Amino acid sequence: MQTTIASCGRLAMFLMMKPSDYLILISSDSMSRKNYKYLTILSKLFFDFELLEKLPRKAFLPWESRRKYSSKTNLSALDEDKIYLTRFIWKKELHLPIDQLLPFYFFVKQLFKAGSKIIPTLENWVPGCGENIILPKIHHDVYYEDIGIHTEFRELTPHQILEVFREMSAHPSYAGSPFLDMVEAELIKNETVETSSNIISPDLEKNIIESIEIKSEITD
Repeated sequence: MQTTIASCGRLAMFLMMKPSDYLILISSDSMSRKNYKYLTILSKLFFDFELLEKLPRKAFLPWESRRKYSSKTNLSALDEDKIYLTRFIWKKELHLPIDQLLPFYFFVKQLFKAGSKIIPTLENWVPGCGENIILPKIHHDVYYEDIGIHTEFRELTPHQILEVFREMSAHPSYAGSPFLDMVEAELIKNETVETSSNIISPDLEKNIIESIEIKSEITD
């Protein structure tokens, strides 16, 4: 995780996705809250993306059974028999230094939940920052007006959420905050999972060696 894709430059990624997933990416705070998720925030802030082609869903395995959609997901219902070919490329300006991307990802993913309120949550993670969130101390081009104790993250646009993070990370207590401890714990957890997934079990290793030896004897 420490070696991020962002460090490789502006790579173009071509992705296949369901219409329902694409709907999440193009959603906004003024649309259905069901579709406005943390992936909406990250994709709009850091990527330029576009829909290139709508391809027949049956041309790809595995096939899926038909699903029922509400009236709010017209795109998904309309293109249920399609799969989308999309292109993603990093924006020219990422808004944040590369070493801040992981903390911001954790920030958005953990806090962008149903009913998550800005001030109480951030006060627990960076003690004392609540006042600065309500009355920002650094300059912001875009900021949510009248943030109160009951304001939820889902009320903010992607850029407003980014500015709240910038304000929080500029607070003096951020460097030694519980928030960074949680980010570090998450990093260690993911690195442990990644490492363990690359370890070959003794039984599997033994079977591989025996298989190679048998093939070698047959060849001889």
